[in-house]
Amino acid sequence: AANGAGNVNLTVAATSTPTTTLSYAWQRNAGAGWVSVANTAGIYFNATSATLTANAKVATGNTFRVQVSATGANTVTSSNAAVTTP
Repeated sequence: AANGAGNVNLTVAATSTPTTTLSYAWQRNAGAGWVSVANTAGIYFNATSATLTANAKVATGNTFRVQVSATGANTVTSSNAAVTTP
């Protein structure tokens, strides 16, 4: 969802049983395979949280996913989300 600042927010909902701290690792695919997203001033924010904020111009045309993990548990990968212009 666009947040009014020229950015888009991508959010994942995840829980664990028993409740434990979850780790998030966002990835991007611009057509050449999946690469990790890192916090980059003006481009990506909150790359290790449940909500990734991305510059809309940079994100448009890319597909994103997130890997969610917890200590002692399997890593789960979300469905893919494509960012398109309206």
